Amino acid sequence: MRKILLSTVLLALLFAGSCGKKKPETPENRLVVASIAPLASLANSVGGNHFDYRYIVPLSSNPHTFEPTPGDMKSVEKSTLFIYIGLRLDPWAQKMARYARTSTAVGDSIKKLGIRIDNPHNIWLEPHTVVSTARVIADALIKVAPELSDSIEAAYREFVSEVDSLMADISNYRPDTIKVAVYHGAWAGVLKSLGFHVVAVIANNPAQEPSLKRVNEVIRLCKEQRISFVIGESNFPTNVPKKVADEAGAKLIVANPLYNGEYVDALENLLKQIFEQGG
Repeated sequence: MRKILLSTVLLALLFAGSCGKKKPETPENRLVVASIAPLASLANSVGGNHFDYRYIVPLSSNPHTFEPTPGDMKSVEKSTLFIYIGLRLDPWAQKMARYARTSTAVGDSIKKLGIRIDNPHNIWLEPHTVVSTARVIADALIKVAPELSDSIEAAYREFVSEVDSLMADISNYRPDTIKVAVYHGAWAGVLKSLGFHVVAVIANNPAQEPSLKRVNEVIRLCKEQRISFVIGESNFPTNVPKKVADEAGAKLIVANPLYNGEYVDALENLLKQIFEQGG
């Protein structure tokens, strides 16, 4: 009876001790939260199924004017890693980062590497910069889960290989012969870097619809330059880019820069629409 009682007491003490200790992390509770979908997608590309990924800004919303909810704050607080753009592009996310266990502002990290960022949207859209973004995110994931280092490094190398392959394919289509206008600066940087001739950016301020005077100026310029395409964005109204395209005799393509699938697939889809419609 004494032996049974002693065993019971010891088990109770052990149980009590385990309750007081922090539960070790498992793949089921490694949560990576990103301010926007593309950063979550890039994290998934290098982190694979070792983490659970979420993003805060809905695909139909404008990240510049977004207001997070209390539920968004809770996700950040319980995350293993919080990833946001930085460079004062998403100041609301910078405030939320104070409550995260670990956070990374990818734009600021890239800048510290000495990489010039002419267009902040290049962070998740322009191929060369995206490779650097993936590197920053891979390093952040390794920091919170060092035991996954080999797997993350292998996934990063595979991602770089896929981007390089896409870049090689693009050069065969002579993008330098194609003139385009874009609704706002998100797609401008990536298209320029790929060799396209970007004639005009219709809306200089993403939080405000361009004036009629500005729209008419762009239409005149697009007619003079004989552009082939106007690139609109699905998270902005399409009435203005459609008007420009119609008046300039160009084709309208609507693409979401806040992709939530594979980066290479998103870029490839946009380029496929341009090349197949014959610049």
